[in-house]
Amino acid sequence: MTIKNSLDADRVAEDLGIQVASLSFQNRVAFIGPEGYLGIDDSKIESEEEELVVLLEEIGHFSAAAFYPVGASFGTWERQEHRAKRYI
Repeated sequence: MTIKNSLDADRVAEDLGIQVASLSFQNRVAFIGPEGYLGIDDSKIESEEEELVVLLEEIGHFSAAAFYPVGASFGTWERQEHRAKRYI
């Protein structure tokens, strides 16, 4: 499937069993856990393109199992971010 917009990304998330919810975060735009719950702070998204990029990156984290704990070292964070982005 070619993903052209955030609605397509939402369908991919649903197909993977990811539940997407609009939440409010203090210091982040989005978060996904290994259980498949994805929260996105819509108030921090400025365009459909940005929303698509955020959704795809979070789907990448889930699909590549590229998670890291809060307070992880920069090296761990960087590796997991790279894995997630490589997946998409």
